[in-house]
Amino acid sequence: MPQLLTLTRAARLIGVQRGALQKKIRDGELETFEGMVEAGDLLRLYPKTSIPSDTALARLDKIKDDAYSQRVRERALPSAEILWARLNRIAHEQETTKALLDQYRRIFDELGKRLENPGNGSVGDRSITDSLAQWLRMELAKCASTTESPRTLSLEDSFLRIIAAHVYIDPSRHEFFVDGNDDILNAAMRSGLALHYGCRDGHCGLCKARILSGQIKPIRPTNYKFSDEERELGYALLCCNTAITDLQVEVSETALPQDIPQQQINTVVKTRALLTPDMMLLQLQMPPSERIRFLAGQSLSLQHVLGGAVTVPVASCPCDESTLEFHLARPTTDGFVRYAFEHLAVADKVKVTGPLGNFVLKPNSPNPIIFIAIDIGFAPIKSLVEHAMALGVAESVHLYWLVHEGGKHYMHNLCRAWSDALDNFRYTPLTAILEHHPSGRILPSHIRRQEDRLRGLIDQLRSDHPDLAEFDVYAAGPALAAIAIRNLMAAEGLPKAQLAVESIGPENA
Repeated sequence: MPQLLTLTRAARLIGVQRGALQKKIRDGELETFEGMVEAGDLLRLYPKTSIPSDTALARLDKIKDDAYSQRVRERALPSAEILWARLNRIAHEQETTKALLDQYRRIFDELGKRLENPGNGSVGDRSITDSLAQWLRMELAKCASTTESPRTLSLEDSFLRIIAAHVYIDPSRHEFFVDGNDDILNAAMRSGLALHYGCRDGHCGLCKARILSGQIKPIRPTNYKFSDEERELGYALLCCNTAITDLQVEVSETALPQDIPQQQINTVVKTRALLTPDMMLLQLQMPPSERIRFLAGQSLSLQHVLGGAVTVPVASCPCDESTLEFHLARPTTDGFVRYAFEHLAVADKVKVTGPLGNFVLKPNSPNPIIFIAIDIGFAPIKSLVEHAMALGVAESVHLYWLVHEGGKHYMHNLCRAWSDALDNFRYTPLTAILEHHPSGRILPSHIRRQEDRLRGLIDQLRSDHPDLAEFDVYAAGPALAAIAIRNLMAAEGLPKAQLAVESIGPENA
């Protein structure tokens, strides 16, 4: 009987992103059976698949350690109780399978005996039964002497089931894994899913979900009171439970910016470092029991009691556990950014409010993605790239980062790390002499000149991807560049619904 795997589980076992398998399916290289793939087909496509330490677990660790070096999280095996429950379940399944195989063996043995001794019958009938008996003996001998091809992958899958539980979300069909002793909500967030939550410590009840199948285990106390109907239907708080076995969970997800309420939390400065003389990396640490909900690509307002306020794009992914990242460009007038460059120190308090903006990934789009970052537009693009990686749904991602001639791709090594870690990710750094318009009214003549300066970028895009209409394109940069990119993409025939453009800076694009 063939071993069938979901795309999410198969991608993790083989060591590729889910989008890469989707592309194989789309190109006709990989067959699917009701949305699942056969282990034998996977091994034919990826013959070098080996033990877990050399597959997806290592690949994901490389991304998290090298590309997301700011993220630090505990990597631990599940508790003894959870390990015992998972091993017990696997043992039970193996015993059930063994009993079923023994029953099949008895049936085939009896069938062989009856074929060899068919009783009275014509010569023609005996010839047929002799032929069937010979065929049955050959097939059984072949099974006894042949090792099933996907055996290595089966062992890997068993190992994965011991250290991590697989969670399937209904109705979105999203999937993720719960590693170690993590709670289900945290695991979903790290996988890039936007589930509803509030307090994260078992009080508000916003993360409640219905457990349709599988076993969970409480890992923190809660005083939230479920109704009798909710208890009967199997509701639980995702922030207070971990998964003992694979789960099917019914819960809604946040898909649109308007689904997220405005929030406000107090953070402290975790990191303040110059990436270039005019570009600062600012990381803010959220309180242990609080998170601010946002979608990748959105902005937040930062306020310091002595430095005013500013609204800037978030440069980190919502899947980051407790850190918000921002890239601040040295200004001439903005009070908060000027204060950050001159006075802000580690452990200083910064109030965060938001989120704001609609520059987010299109939900459930099957298209490959092109990201275009122009100068300071890299910050929201970085957030979107990390989110797309966490979800693993895009069959391919190509990042173009264009900076003004003489400027710097201030996170070039990070982009190279992404490219090295992921087979379906490409990175193209570019430079151009851009038209700058820091303040005042943007005139048509300014836009035309900027379009001329961006022709090289468009030529590169056209060379790399002749049919842009197959892609979703996300572009971010200063207002003048944002307007020019929007016009140029329309001239290239990109459908409006497949283009998202974000203006960064004081001007309104």
